[in-house]
Amino acid sequence: MPRTHITEGIRPLSEFRTHAAEFLEQVRATRSPLILTNRGRPMAVLLDIVAYDNLLDELDVLRDVTESDLHAAGAAEPHDRVNARLRTVFGL
Repeated sequence: MPRTHITEGIRPLSEFRTHAAEFLEQVRATRSPLILTNRGRPMAVLLDIVAYDNLLDELDVLRDVTESDLHAAGAAEPHDRVNARLRTVFGL
């Protein structure tokens, strides 16, 4: 997924309500996320399903790497404890 700069792809939620199908097609075609704002504040991110799935895959790999690094360093922890800590760190 291409990295979207915060100044690109920002649209108001009210505009999304009116043009939802067009926004969805834009996100699908460009594979770039769209940041939706409400009263000028970022509220949500519209993400292509393939990009979202790829993001979840990358997160899984990062979790595996982190766990592997801890194990290699002799600081192995049970999977459920590592998983809980990562969820806390990443706000999941």
